[in-house]
Amino acid sequence: MRRMGEPAHWCGKPSVRMTDSIVNELKILVERAVRPVRACTWRKRKMREELLAHVSGVFEAESAKLGDDRRALARTAQRFGDPAEVTSQLQEMVPWIDMIAWWAVPPLYLRRPEESRWRFAVRQCLELGFFLLWTGSGGSILLFGIAFLTIPEMRQSLVQARELPLLLGGAGIGLLVSIVVASAVIFLLHGMIHALYERRGRSWPLILLLSGVTSLIGVSFLLVLFGLGELGARTKASELLATLPFAAAIGPGLLICMASVCRRMTDGPTSRSWQPIARIYFSASAVVASVTFAAAVALSGDVLLSVENTLKMIVVIASWVIPLEFALCSPSIVGRIRADQEWANLPIDPNNGAVF
Repeated sequence: MRRMGEPAHWCGKPSVRMTDSIVNELKILVERAVRPVRACTWRKRKMREELLAHVSGVFEAESAKLGDDRRALARTAQRFGDPAEVTSQLQEMVPWIDMIAWWAVPPLYLRRPEESRWRFAVRQCLELGFFLLWTGSGGSILLFGIAFLTIPEMRQSLVQARELPLLLGGAGIGLLVSIVVASAVIFLLHGMIHALYERRGRSWPLILLLSGVTSLIGVSFLLVLFGLGELGARTKASELLATLPFAAAIGPGLLICMASVCRRMTDGPTSRSWQPIARIYFSASAVVASVTFAAAVALSGDVLLSVENTLKMIVVIASWVIPLEFALCSPSIVGRIRADQEWANLPIDPNNGAVF
């Protein structure tokens, strides 16, 4: 077997003469070696491409010589070698920066073979929680250390501060809240995907329930900030009342849009022109904006403040959704995502496939 990085004697996709079952068998052979490697998604994608090119060339040569595809497959697997040994060779060639990337940013979007929607959500919550835990803790320690070493006044005040345990406790509570909120968003997103696309028909009761929960989170977040005085001491009750309808509408709007985006990454159309996208979002924005504007005026009686909040809501939703939608208009981006998911779905030995 040639080592990674050497020129391939066969490049590109498997030959058109190969059946889908043959190509699938070759992919499984490659995936048994590549999946356990601890490297970033881009590096593993390159490994898969090169190894698939290699084993496809070997299979074509063996098939031409033996005249039997099954025997050629067995011979190709024999020449490929023990997948564990190949994994070890590949791991040795992974740069240290890729190892850090693998630990720092796990591929949360990849769904494992035969993994249910809810198990997928639980795993994403655990991996994202660990990511937020170490990044939040590491970032806080780094900033604290830099400030402690570079600012003498802060060093003296921190050494003498009796409130330091309270500050650390507050930071820990903030980190815990961020993990809980992120987990809640993940479950709501998977629930919305299930309600919109994975049932025989759309489950409107479930859609309304999830939208209501998201609205409640948005309103509660705003009320908590107001109660803590984070919105400013001069914030009036009328201003708060005018903002509540938009806080209730932003959550469901983003949830439905993100569910649509996630579905398009795996099952939806690979590309759409911008005209239908613009029509859909303009119509939806007009309906939501008119309803929330009417509610804000009814609660606060301030038309100008309601107009301002309407524009803010449209900007917030558009700043999240429009870049993702236009990125998914590119077949190459969606193709890479779906190719990674296709590799992740291959039914390799479960004892040799716990790592993506």
